[in-house]
Amino acid sequence: SFVALVTITGLAIDGGMSFSDRRNAQNAADMAALGGALTRTQASQDPNADTLAAIAALDLADENGFANDLLTSTVTVNIPPENGPYPGDAEYIEVIIESNRETFFASIIGIDKMHNRVEAVAWAKEAVQEELYGGNSIVALKPTSGDCSGDFIIGGSGETTVEGGGIFVNSDNSSCAFQQSGCNVIL
Repeated sequence: SFVALVTITGLAIDGGMSFSDRRNAQNAADMAALGGALTRTQASQDPNADTLAAIAALDLADENGFANDLLTSTVTVNIPPENGPYPGDAEYIEVIIESNRETFFASIIGIDKMHNRVEAVAWAKEAVQEELYGGNSIVALKPTSGDCSGDFIIGGSGETTVEGGGIFVNSDNSSCAFQQSGCNVIL
């Protein structure tokens, strides 16, 4: 019964270490995919943007403990992805980390290594700058105000029509974010 108890304890410890390694690998893969996507969007005008993105992803995986040394871990960067829901879509970056960790107690029953495989995919699309709602918007940006001066105020005589958009006000004072004054104002 002592051997069985040591075996179960060993499997629990090695299983916990394998779970921890998997979580660390997933975090590293997520960070590597996001870092590669960011590098790719920042270098979008460079003809080597994909190569720069792959290098950035590999560097981030290495910084997080997965060095792509082929012994303890293998890191693969695919642009475009080869697996998952986006295979062949050049706007995505896929990072796969396979890790091998030696066991302590499980080696007694012949399990020398634990293997984990994790994947992460990130979208690397450049931001599109275009008119908001086709240009049919009124925007007032004033995130701080102690009083109502300078928030969005419409007054006097006149007519303002906004079609297909709206009024967007960024104010910390909801009671005066928008004010309408005057008797001949049509909004």
